[in-house]
Amino acid sequence: MANQWVSIIMLVGVILIMYFVLLRPQKKKDDELKSMRAKLKVGDKVLTISGIFGRVYKVKDDRVILEVGPDRVKLEYAKWGISQVLNADGSIPTAKDKRKRILEEDEPEQPAKKMPKKLVRESAPDAKDAAAGSDGLPEGVSVVED
Repeated sequence: MANQWVSIIMLVGVILIMYFVLLRPQKKKDDELKSMRAKLKVGDKVLTISGIFGRVYKVKDDRVILEVGPDRVKLEYAKWGISQVLNADGSIPTAKDKRKRILEEDEPEQPAKKMPKKLVRESAPDAKDAAAGSDGLPEGVSVVED
């Protein structure tokens, strides 16, 4: 009876190892490809699975129109036919470039900084400007909103 349990535990262990070594990384890679294809935009330089380099001309639901070559020939591809998005200079991205792009996508956009209010001197500077008025500003200085 003990041998049967050991055999079952070994079988379950082998299946778990196969899942974590083979299936899980492949699923993660597939998810990254789907995400990349969903984020395609006009102007991206891409490489197709057939080895054609081109620039995205138009994006449709499940298709992409690419401009190829110096004559700007337009070819229509299914989105699943796009292998990878290239760097801005047209070079194939390295693993470091891909990590950098992922980190840039994950960073939240910083809100636009509000411009500070302008201080305007209403009169010529003299000795009484050093004394602060009731609003905390020197006399003769006011705040102007843009």
